[in-house]
Amino acid sequence: MDIRTTSNPVIRWAGRRLHALNARHPWDHNAHFHRWILRSLPAGRSRMLDVGCGRGDLVRALAATGARVDGIDPDPGIALAAAERCRDLAGVTIRRRGLAEHPRPVRDPVPGPTIPVRDPAWSVGELRERAREVLPGAVLHRREGFRATLRWQKPDREGKTG
Repeated sequence: MDIRTTSNPVIRWAGRRLHALNARHPWDHNAHFHRWILRSLPAGRSRMLDVGCGRGDLVRALAATGARVDGIDPDPGIALAAAERCRDLAGVTIRRRGLAEHPRPVRDPVPGPTIPVRDPAWSVGELRERAREVLPGAVLHRREGFRATLRWQKPDREGKTG
């Protein structure tokens, strides 16, 4: 059921109340996970990837750890905003791309980007399957706030992940 389109008056009322509460006390679904991600980083990391990097908040936090950071986002305006916010950081690259697409360079400014909100194109099961294809050994977990986290570590030359 989608609370945005349901005809149920109780659910519509609850949706309006949640919207009003969030307007007074905004909560960023993505920023909610930043502390957890930073605590969960593997030792000896040298390079990290932020998929769906948005405006680059997590990219900036990851760059502060001293590792090389790549941020990707499929939205051209958002990728440009992230590139602008991170241009002063050494070892950071932002590209306009999705998880399994060919990278497109960030260019052609779009004035006033806002974070687009879209329903997911893939189910969690489809995301898990795609991750297995692209990143063998990746572990995907469902999280609160309609989010998922994916953990993957590149194997060393002997095929070990750490």
